[in-house]
Order: sequence, then structure tokens, then C-alpha cells
Amino acid sequence: MNGSREQLEAVYEISLAIGRGTTLRATVERALSAYVEQLDCTGGAVLEHHASDDTYQLVTAMPATPEPESALSTGIDRLHGLAPDQQFPVRGRSDEGGSYCLMALPSFGALVLAGREGTFDDQLVASLSAVNEKLAENCRGTRSESSLREDRNRFETVFETIQEPVVHTVFRNGEPIVQRVNAAFEETFGFPASQVVGRNINDVIVPDDERARDEAKSLDEYARDGRTMTREVRRKTADGMGTFLFRGAPIEAGDAHEHVAMYVDVTDEKARQRRLEQLYDETERIFTASNREAVCRRALTAAEELVGDSIVALHLYDRSQEALVPVAVNEKVESKLEGEPGPYTDRDTIVWQAYDSDEPVMIGDTASYDGRLPDGSMPVGSLIVLPLGKHGVFMVSSLDPDAFDEVDFDFLRLLATLVETALDRTQRTEGLEEIQAVTRETLEADTHEEVAEAVLSQIPNVLDMPLSAIWEYDTGQDTLVPLAATEKAQLLFEEIPTYTDDGSIAWRAFQDKEIRLVPDIDEHDEIHNEDSIIRSELVVPIGEFGVLISGSTYTDSFGEPERRLLETLSANVETTMRLTSRRRELELLDQVLARILRHNIRNVLTIIQGFAREIQQEGNAETAANAQRIIDRSASLQSTAEHARDIRHIVTNRDRREELSLPEVVNDIVMQIQSEYPAAHVTTNIEGEPSVLVHPNFPVAIRHLVENGIEHGATDATPRIEISVSQNDDRVVLEVTDNGPGIPDYEVDVLDKHGESALEH
Repeated sequence: MNGSREQLEAVYEISLAIGRGTTLRATVERALSAYVEQLDCTGGAVLEHHASDDTYQLVTAMPATPEPESALSTGIDRLHGLAPDQQFPVRGRSDEGGSYCLMALPSFGALVLAGREGTFDDQLVASLSAVNEKLAENCRGTRSESSLREDRNRFETVFETIQEPVVHTVFRNGEPIVQRVNAAFEETFGFPASQVVGRNINDVIVPDDERARDEAKSLDEYARDGRTMTREVRRKTADGMGTFLFRGAPIEAGDAHEHVAMYVDVTDEKARQRRLEQLYDETERIFTASNREAVCRRALTAAEELVGDSIVALHLYDRSQEALVPVAVNEKVESKLEGEPGPYTDRDTIVWQAYDSDEPVMIGDTASYDGRLPDGSMPVGSLIVLPLGKHGVFMVSSLDPDAFDEVDFDFLRLLATLVETALDRTQRTEGLEEIQAVTRETLEADTHEEVAEAVLSQIPNVLDMPLSAIWEYDTGQDTLVPLAATEKAQLLFEEIPTYTDDGSIAWRAFQDKEIRLVPDIDEHDEIHNEDSIIRSELVVPIGEFGVLISGSTYTDSFGEPERRLLETLSANVETTMRLTSRRRELELLDQVLARILRHNIRNVLTIIQGFAREIQQEGNAETAANAQRIIDRSASLQSTAEHARDIRHIVTNRDRREELSLPEVVNDIVMQIQSEYPAAHVTTNIEGEPSVLVHPNFPVAIRHLVENGIEHGATDATPRIEISVSQNDDRVVLEVTDNGPGIPDYEVDVLDKHGESALEH
């Protein structure tokens, strides 16, 4: 290009052509066309620089597809190969003889122009720097606008497709004015967009109470400050009032304070949380109940709290009636029936089906239900039946159909699980207490049969096991023979069977010393009587003594709680029977020893004394003296045997107590002693008329003290005994003193040692 004037005109025309198009490509094409035309170039290209990977990407070129060896292609290739610190402009020549010039488009990219050799002198390149800057500015602006437009388009799409309520507001005069709302907002809050746009959002959905208004103002301040926020809020909805998780964020829009907010409905979640809190509180009360009835009453209250105005009843299984018996019902049941409902015995109804299957049932509309409902004394529109394991069922119903939803069902199932656990605990606790009471009664029994009868008289009431019996193992016949049975078992069976080594369930349990829980007799191979009406049973061995069996005329009547209780009971029965056997053995031994002391030793000593007297009469003085010692020793031994009988009687009756008048006891002993020991001098000193609660043989102990003082007292003087009785506060003190030498120390030591050795006695 010749002359500076022509260059200035060309640059001016290029400058006029530079402006923002609708897209980056349109902006570049218009400007590049002016460059090529005004500078008489053979081609040109604009490339955008990407700083992330330091590369150039072609925006547009003229021609669109340059020849490979052309100056334009050579220039573009040169641009791609530049070092990062290369300074612009960069000029060069192609192999075909054309030239190119690479010029910077500041903060955007680079301009590549191709022309004849000598086209891009220093003066032209310098004059183009200003228009290049203008082109770069317009490219940057177009790119920014394009990005904003794309973001807004994406925002528009997201705005409409979000399932939660969304509102777009702009602050005018400090108030959040609605610009737009999505369909979810219209549905949730009950306002079409036409009634909301242009209004203060707080006037539309914020409740009228002061607290909610202050909270809304606080959120506005956050929004005006350009801050994001998340907060739980209450807002007016089409259905009344709801709880939402408010999430707000600012939108970049120049000087305007725009804001978008989303309302995530957590009303159901909060209601669920409140229900869980209620359930937690009720659970604490349920688990602190002392018995099964109290558990059921508190469970009833919990159900009313969870599902509101409903008909609630709890029925527990009673084996004695083979029925589900009502234990707790709310006022609605009593008012409708004018009292409590009766037991459920019809096993074809949905109530029994739920109990037997251990599967909860929810019937939305009983009118369309095909199965058997409970008796029609109180028709209901909807019904939930929740099994409580082997304990019974939990029934919640309403007069209206479809009164319960899945959330209600879930909460009631959770409550039923907690109630079942609480019933397990109370059943175990109550059962163990009752077993202890039964065991205490059996301790008074003298025979195994009495033990069995004492246990079986209590089992129907305390453990709800009316069909029970105990078999004892007969070692002579190698057979389990019936020892005792409950009243209902005796009425049901004409004859209680015996069991031998026939492979029956009872025999196997006894032999293996393992508990057998049989849910269904028909499915068991080891059946003693295929015609038996017993359908399920629990067989518990009693050690080597026998077995305890509880049965039911229905299948699957026993569970793990019953198993554990009978296991504990059988262990106690085994211990009691072992004690009874030992006691009988000891009684027999005691009788043998008593006979030896009473008859055998006395008879032998009488014979010895007779022979000693004959020797005394016929022998000399020394022999007579030895014979007298034999007679004395025999008499002492006979007295010891008599004392041993007294001690045996005392030990045998050690737990007995009687109230005795101490003055009368002392006076009677004094009279006896004076009659038997007339040479002794016995005096008394008694204060008041005290009575004492003592062993019946207490007078024997006093008599022995007095006799000991006479027989072992002073040898050179008259024996003197003094018996004194005194009272000190609530104590009575009895003292026996004599004029003898006292008890030797070694004898006192024996008392402290509680026994004697072979060398010290």
C-alpha cells in the first residue's frame, strides 16, 4: 500500500467495520473482511488464545480453507509454533513467495494477515495497533455476552425444570420484587405467575406473625449483601402452612441486586421428625413399664399420638383360651361397643392370619377386601394389624376408608417392634419372678411327685402353659413315666403316655439333654402318637430326673421367650429334686444314727455296766475300783449319747421359734435340779417378767449349764449355782454362775475354732 494517506483511510475504514455482532464469529468475520479488503491482503485469520493450555484456536479465516503452502497457512502454522515469550508482531515469508504478519489482539488472541511481499511494513503495522486493540475489545465483549447469554439460557432451562419452588427477585427500593416464578412455585403456594410478578415476595407467602416477618427481613439483608444463605422457614402454602428449607443466592446482573431462591418442602420430613421424637418419648415410657398390661396401655397411648383420632386395641395370646384376648383398648372402642371387645378365636380372620404369619397388614378400604375381617360388631373403613411376635397383635383402625398412608404404616410397624421387645423383657422379668416363687414352694416338698405337683399347679397361671406335664425317669424300667400333669392336661388326655427308647421327641430330648422346640408336630419325624391333638410342643429335660413338656393344640405356639423360661424352670426343678433326694437320704441316715444312739449303744453300755458290776462284786479292791471306772465311763458315754439326741433334735428344728416366759423356764429348771441334785444350792435373781422368742429347746441349754456347774464345780465344797435374769433396754441377759474352777482355756478355744482335731478334743 503506497502512501500514508491511503494507509490512514484504510485503517479508518477498518475501524468503522469493527463492532459487536450477535456471535463471536460474526464479529470477527465482519472485521476480518475489512482488513483483507482495505489492505489488499490475500487472506487473513483470527485465532483465540486459551491460557489454560497455551494454544490458539481458529475463530474464522479468509479463505475458510487456506492452501497448505500459502502465506496464510504458513503464518497460522508459525503462530502455533511460537514460544510462550515471543513478542508481536512476527513477520515472515512462505515458500511460494508471499509474506505474512502475526499481530497481537490483546487479552484475546492473534490476527494473521497474508499478502504480497513488502505489504506489512513497520508503518502499516504500527498504524494497525489501535484497530487491533478495538477488534480485541469487541471480541472480548462478544465472548462475555455470549457466555452470559448461554448461562442465562441454561438458568432459564434449569429454572423451569427444577421440581422445587423457585422465585427470581430484584431489589427495588430495598424490597424483593418478584421477576418470575416456576411452575412448582405456582402449584405449591397457589398463586399463578400473573398474580405474583411485580409484588414483594414477602407479602405473598410470608406468614403474618411478627417472628416470620423479622426472619424475612433478615433474609432480605443477606440477599442485598450478595450473600448465599440456607435456613429453615415457615411459609403460607396452597394447603395452609408448610416448612421449607430456604436456599438463596445472588445473580450477577450489573448494578441491580438480583436474587434467586429455592424452597425445598420439608413439611413431611419435619412431621416425620416430630413423630420420631414423640415415638422416642413414648418408647422410654413403654420400656419402663413394670408388666405386660402396663406395656400395652402405654403402647396404646403412643399409637394415638402417632396417628391421631383412631381406634386402637391390643390383644395378647392366651393359651388357656387359645384366643387373642383384649388387654388394652382406647375409649373409641369402648364407646362403640359399650365395653371391651371379646377375644378373637376365629383363626380364618385377617387378625389371626397376621398373627400366624408374623406379617403386618394394612387394608385401605375394608369394603373391597376379599378376606375375612374380624366380627362385625364394630365395622371399620380401614384397618392395620401388626403382629407382636408370639405375644399377640396390635390393631389400629378407622371408621373412614384410606385413613392411613405408608408413613403411618411405617411408624406403627416401628412402634410394634418396640412393643414386642418390651413385652419380651417384661415376660422374661415376670416369668423369672414367678419361677422363683414356684421354686420357693417346691423347697417344702418331700418327694419328687410333690415337687412336680407344686410346679404344675402354677404353670398355667404364671407362664400361660395350661397343657403341661412332668415325666420322671425310672431307672429300673428304663422308661419315662408320668409324674404329674396340669388339670387341663388330665382332662384332655384319658391316659398320660409313658416313653421308652422308641425314638420319640421326649425320649430324644431326655437322652441328648437338649431342649426340643417343635413348631409343628406333623412335620416332625419323631412322633410318639400320630393321632395326638397336640400340634406344637416344648420339651425340656430335667437333668437325669426326667422331662418337662408343654404343648398346644395349635401349631407354632411357642417361641424363644417361652423356651428360655422353661429352661430356667427346669434347672430349678432339677435342683429342687436333687435337694429332695439328698434330704431323703439324710433323713434315712439320721434315722439309722438315731437308732444306733438310742438302742444299739444304750443296750451295749447296759451289758458292759452289768459285767462291770459283777466284776466289782467278785474282785479285790483294785479290781473293784477299775470296774467302777468302767461303770462311770459307760454312764458318761450313755449321757453323751442322750445329749447327742438332744443336739440332733435342735439341729433338725433349728428354724423353729417359740415365745417363752423366762422366769417360768428358770423356775421349772430349778425345781428339776433340786430334785435330782439335793446337795446342790441353787438360787435365782430375776428382774421383771421378760418373755423371749427362742428355740423350743432353749430350756435344755440352760439345764445343761446348771448341770455342768454342779458336776464340774467345787470338789471340796457344796456346789453353788446362781441363775440371774436382767433387762437392759430391749435386751434380756441370762447368766449362770457357779463356784467351780471355770471352763478350761482349751475348751473355750474349741468353741472359737468351731471344731476339734484328732489330738485336741
